[in-house]
Amino acid sequence: MNKKSSFIKGTFILVLAGIAARIIGFFFRIFLSRTLGADGIGIYQLIFPIQGLCYAFCAAGIQTVISQQVAASVISNETSPRTILKCGMILSFILSVLTAVTLYKNAGFISSVLLSEKRCTVPLQYLSYSIPFSSIHTCICGYYYGLNKAGIPAFSQFLEQIARVLATYCVWIILCRNGEVFSPTSAVIGAVAGELVSSAYCMYTLNVTRMHKPDISIIKNIARGSIPLISNRLLLSVFQSAEAILLPFFLRKSGMSSSDALSIYGILTGMALPFIMFPATITNAMATLLLPAIAKADAGNNTEKIKLSSEKTIMISLILGIFCTGIFYNYGNDIGLIIFNNKTSGYYLIILAWLCPFLYLNTTLSSILNGLGHTTATFLFNILSIAIRIIFTIFAVPTLGISAYLCGILVSQFILCLTQYKNLLCYVHPDLHMADAIILPVLLIFISEFLSDALCTLLHFNGLYMLMFCCVITSVLFFSGTYLFILKKDIDI
Repeated sequence: MNKKSSFIKGTFILVLAGIAARIIGFFFRIFLSRTLGADGIGIYQLIFPIQGLCYAFCAAGIQTVISQQVAASVISNETSPRTILKCGMILSFILSVLTAVTLYKNAGFISSVLLSEKRCTVPLQYLSYSIPFSSIHTCICGYYYGLNKAGIPAFSQFLEQIARVLATYCVWIILCRNGEVFSPTSAVIGAVAGELVSSAYCMYTLNVTRMHKPDISIIKNIARGSIPLISNRLLLSVFQSAEAILLPFFLRKSGMSSSDALSIYGILTGMALPFIMFPATITNAMATLLLPAIAKADAGNNTEKIKLSSEKTIMISLILGIFCTGIFYNYGNDIGLIIFNNKTSGYYLIILAWLCPFLYLNTTLSSILNGLGHTTATFLFNILSIAIRIIFTIFAVPTLGISAYLCGILVSQFILCLTQYKNLLCYVHPDLHMADAIILPVLLIFISEFLSDALCTLLHFNGLYMLMFCCVITSVLFFSGTYLFILKKDIDI
């Protein structure tokens, strides 16, 4: 299989698995919104920035180093890829156990002091059990990415979501039969089950008896290579966690009660943002496989390959972003009311619809820059983006409320996109045509939505049938048009 086919196949596998997992996740979030309520969703969402910090410390950087060293070992044949994996897993597992114990013992302090919400204590304690399983899962996925095998990581992601949903649903049934209340803690049990199942599956795919003994020198190399990555990811996670923690706090400063602040936070992060992030499955999959492809082209001084890959992926990201802006802006209210039975989530979707082109494009731009070796630049750009949102949170939210934070998200993503693209132009000059990248997609989404709305009115559809019909017809018309008038010219990546 040639490189182009491998890239497309890998992207296709990751997209399919990502879409399947996110569809299941949507139904799961609908279930949680109905069983936990907005306040409970807020508590549930509030603990995950802490999980992100733990993940950044004990797994994320090590996964990247494992992937890089495994890919290099395939070419050099100097070290067994399985030895690299085993050494990385040992290091990550030790860090994850230390992290889990620390989180469990300090859950009360974190909840009351950092999160300002004591009800997060028990969920955090339960969440600590998932950290070692998550580290195993992450390391093995890094190993398979290094071998350019996307199937197993993709299926493990799908399996994790299935296990999470089934475990949570079983807990809900048991609690209902016993007349007990379904709480955020109950939902966290599902998250732990998901990590347990996915890590067990990943271990099953490996023949453990064929694993070589760990090499201390390799462990040291992985540790040295992961320190700067861990430092960057950790600092980035600290900023992201600070943002998540500060938002409910300053919403209370704006005059909201603690319950209302958590409800708003839950609606935004547990309902609206996941919908906005759903199409990012495609750009995330492209980014996962684009980074090593760009890195290889850069190592071979193949500037033409870098230029063409950049052009096509940027084009796809822009087209997808414009399409999603049209969908969420036009049908945001209907999605909020029909899917979540929540008018506020629809209002957030309409505002955040303008985020889509920048959000999806930023994923692609970050991957290209990282593939070119400019990881420090992308790290600093992301820190700047988060800092802008934090500034809006601290200085504008107490006066203007949640609307100020939504504006902060839009401003931060626009500036991130601008800085990353400007930085990319210093090394690569993508040949993008304004008509193909922006003007034609905008015209196509207007025409597609106008025709689908007119047809829906003619057929007297309403409610869920109206929403599904309009979205499907709009999608068919839009993507048929983009293929015929834009992508058909040259879709090589």
